[in-house]
Amino acid sequence: MNAVVHRFAIVFGMCVMCVVLLSGCASQIEPSRVPMNTRDLNTFQINCRLKNQQVAMLQSMRQTREETFAAHMRALAQPFSWTPDHDIAFNNPNKYIDFHLYHLSFCQ
Repeated sequence: MNAVVHRFAIVFGMCVMCVVLLSGCASQIEPSRVPMNTRDLNTFQINCRLKNQQVAMLQSMRQTREETFAAHMRALAQPFSWTPDHDIAFNNPNKYIDFHLYHLSFCQ
């Protein structure tokens, strides 16, 4: 009887650990917030008359560390097909956002 309980505890514990580890990578980007990709950021036009709105919009498009990590993990799972996760993981849109915010800082 003790061997059966011990085996059940080991199998159940392993199943719980697998579920916990695999469910962390299943988190998706919040659907109400779709970040800009680098193609959009390359064609972004700075308008000094709309400085405050553009700064607020660029700040809201910044990728968090968790979003970048999740995109990197999803990109590694699909190495031979280009997805938006590859763009977020390997092109780092935050660099482009910093570039545009730097140039917006010179607007009067």
